[in-house]
Amino acid sequence: MLDRLKRRFPFIAATGALIIVFAWAMRKFLVGEAFPIWDVDGLCGPYYMLIADVARHGKLLWWNPWANGGQPDFMDQYGAHSPVVLVMAWLFGPSVRGFIAYWFTLWLLFGLGILALAKQWRLPAWGGFVVALGLMFSGFFVGHAEHTPVIFSWVWMPMVLWRLEVALARTSWAAAAQAGVLFGLSALGGYPAVVFTNGIFLLLWIPVRIYFREEPAGTDGSPAVASTKAIRIGLLMFAVAALIALPGFYNFFHEGRGFTSRAGALDREIAVMSNALHPRALLTFASPYLATLPPKNLWEYTDISSCSLYTGGLVFIFAVFSILVRPRSRLRWALLAGALFAIAASLARDLPLRGWLYDWVPPTRYFRHAAFFRGYTIFLLGLLALLGIRDFATGVPQANGKRRLMVATALPLVLAGAAYWAVLARAHP
Repeated sequence: MLDRLKRRFPFIAATGALIIVFAWAMRKFLVGEAFPIWDVDGLCGPYYMLIADVARHGKLLWWNPWANGGQPDFMDQYGAHSPVVLVMAWLFGPSVRGFIAYWFTLWLLFGLGILALAKQWRLPAWGGFVVALGLMFSGFFVGHAEHTPVIFSWVWMPMVLWRLEVALARTSWAAAAQAGVLFGLSALGGYPAVVFTNGIFLLLWIPVRIYFREEPAGTDGSPAVASTKAIRIGLLMFAVAALIALPGFYNFFHEGRGFTSRAGALDREIAVMSNALHPRALLTFASPYLATLPPKNLWEYTDISSCSLYTGGLVFIFAVFSILVRPRSRLRWALLAGALFAIAASLARDLPLRGWLYDWVPPTRYFRHAAFFRGYTIFLLGLLALLGIRDFATGVPQANGKRRLMVATALPLVLAGAAYWAVLARAHP
């Protein structure tokens, strides 16, 4: 017992540190001096409070008699019948502070999932902490903090990936079922477009992890399962997820028909062009400050919530290091290819990929906001950073010289970048 606790203590400490840093950075929300704006203020927050008020009275929200002469709120994306939302709504209550507690819990769930995945991949706890913190304050999370359903669907991904990795590495049917439960829960109260693209990501992840190994199977937390068993693990995961999620999707398409345009396929121009990523927004990978500049000056057609690609300086540096230290790793090149694919899909007004997806993958006709795809670029860079940190910490032979070079160049670059953006921030308060 003591040995097990000793092995886990670094990750327990990293969890505590993550919570403390996150709470300190968001302290104005905790003490009531600030509240999320835009969609949260006018839509997501009030919906949560309504759900919580009904839950506190021991009931479920079905039809909303105060809107549109009776609105089917149980079919929408705010989690009226989600077990997770209902438990947190009942626990935290129908208040502003209750919503903030729910909002924070979702963010922390993502960070804890990154730490769990880091432990599965045999990283040092500090490495998981660095990547978790970087992705929690990435351009995707900060930008879409107002879009609670988007965040709700997104935060489950590291947890699902962690249980899927365990299932593949140990041929564990229980872990596969757990991954399915987590993925299914992400659909109840989440944004349907994100749920669908998450499903494609997981579907592609299985063959990538089976066929693109870096070490002998099972020696570094990599999958050791055969292809046939991997297929069965994937089928089990998706079957469990479907069992949980399909009632909600049935309600959405059945009750939403004739009530909302979201229940049907969108016109091609709307689905492809709406809120595409502007090419100049690619510069946001370098600093979070760029996304705060007036959007009309940099990206005319990209919403300010969807323009940032920032991952955190160390995450980006370790992602680059991951490729440099193992240039022959097919796994890492596959992750980089996925990141570039997602960027190409985001640049829908300048590249044809999003249009091809609309034509060839019919479910993508049901959602817009092409810039959402950039979330997978950020996430995949985070996974590359985890692999790079593992090499940096263990000192693989290929990393010795590059590690010294990286340490010698990274710190001056980070400091120079911080000084540069500090000067700009002072010049443009």
